[in-house]
Amino acid sequence: MTNKSSLPLIAIANFSLKAGGAGLNLLIQLVLARVLSSEDFGIYIIAFSLSTSIMVIASLGIPLSAIKFIPIYRHENQWPMIRGFFGAGALTTLIGGILFAVIAYTCTYMLVDKASSPTLFSALTIAILSIPFLALSQTLVAYLQSLQHVIAAEFVANIIRPVVTLLGVGASVMFMADIDVTWILWLTLFGISASVAVGLQQFFHYVPDSIANVKSQFELKPWFATGISTMVIMGGVILNERIDVMLVGAYSSIEDAGIYGVCARLAFFVGFALTAVNAILGPQLSAILATKDIDKFKKVAVIGAAMAVFAAVTLSLILVILDTWVLSLFGEPFIDGKPVLHVLLLSQIAVACFGATGAVVVLFGGYRITIISVITALLCNVLLNLMLIPIYGPVGAALATLIGQILGCGIITLWCLRHSGINSTIFGIAVLFRSRTPAN
Repeated sequence: MTNKSSLPLIAIANFSLKAGGAGLNLLIQLVLARVLSSEDFGIYIIAFSLSTSIMVIASLGIPLSAIKFIPIYRHENQWPMIRGFFGAGALTTLIGGILFAVIAYTCTYMLVDKASSPTLFSALTIAILSIPFLALSQTLVAYLQSLQHVIAAEFVANIIRPVVTLLGVGASVMFMADIDVTWILWLTLFGISASVAVGLQQFFHYVPDSIANVKSQFELKPWFATGISTMVIMGGVILNERIDVMLVGAYSSIEDAGIYGVCARLAFFVGFALTAVNAILGPQLSAILATKDIDKFKKVAVIGAAMAVFAAVTLSLILVILDTWVLSLFGEPFIDGKPVLHVLLLSQIAVACFGATGAVVVLFGGYRITIISVITALLCNVLLNLMLIPIYGPVGAALATLIGQILGCGIITLWCLRHSGINSTIFGIAVLFRSRTPAN
């Protein structure tokens, strides 16, 4: 078990590794934007977005199920169940990864013209090959998290792949005269494979000895029921974040997809700050709810929303002030992405205004409305992308993202107000100035 006194240090290390991984991924994009042609960079963004989006559903919810069940089994010393879960989960992940890779390749073969777009077809094929590896890496990370080796898990999830990929890109720049997107994607696949190898090594290092001499037992129905229901939510969220890049490439231009991808990555840093605030807030809200102190719950939730808005506005203003300089680091054509960046930053501020509403709705048992909100936001995002991209280009995609985000957050906010009476958005800030409700 993790020592309680070490939890703050683990949280700091966890955040640092996540921030380091985000920085490394941005650095990869910066280097590739300089090394590749505009078209090749756009193809890279589309291909990588495709593979990482499919990865979430390809694992069939096993990572999310592991985080829920393995700690319970460890606490109850149900080692046969743990052994059974590890084996069945790994096999399910591999089957799901291969199955979705085959489906993705079939769709690519049917939809992409190999004669007129050979580079795009080759790049997508390599990206699709990485799906089983990405899914397995995701499951191994969840296994390590469920065994409470959070630092090792974050190292595998956020550091190995970008570091190995960057080293490969650096060596290629030094020793190769010509580098194209297919070579970069092979390097990326190698980096993903390295993360799987390290993940396996760490897993076998930390797996409890107690499962070595027991016979596997299974509870397949609850494992898959929990995993798949949560997978729908996570899959919808990830698709909502990345479908716009792919649609920009399909309905505007591949070069525009590259510019949009960079702007989305920069805006992600604002969203990353919001995630950090909510990660701190979630456990606090859960503990307060256990005491049934609703007044304190409301105030802490609103304070969290205020912190999120402050962080989002501050970081967004910095990026707006420095937008020309920051985008020029990726190359002169990327400066045209300023309007896209501004709209995406506005989207992050809008999400910040809703604070920890997502965590609140889960704490009050609103799983069904969460699924409804995610699917509604995704459908709205796709439809608006299809309508707005042909007219406004990448800016239309950013506007679609903004509207979809507001719609999705608005749905769960209304549910919270109706079912719990709690307004955890920035607009509930008046609760901070009210006197405490007297105890009965």
